[in-house]
Amino acid sequence: SAIMTREVITTDPAEHVNEVFAVMTQQRVRHLPVLVDGRLGGLVSIGDLVKARVGELETERDSLAQYINTATT
Repeated sequence: SAIMTREVITTDPAEHVNEVFAVMTQQRVRHLPVLVDGRLGGLVSIGDLVKARVGELETERDSLAQYINTATT
């Protein structure tokens, strides 16, 4: 308990990136086990979430740029 969390905080595949990010930030953890039907299905890291969020932002930026270019021509 001196170096690990006593109660394991988990997530599931249906959770949105922002929700998992919030949990990890609030709980000050860098990794969360992902449970599928009560069993370990994987492990998500803060780096995974940052990568996913950056991808979302890039897609949004590209969509907005395309919209602006279409609207101005």
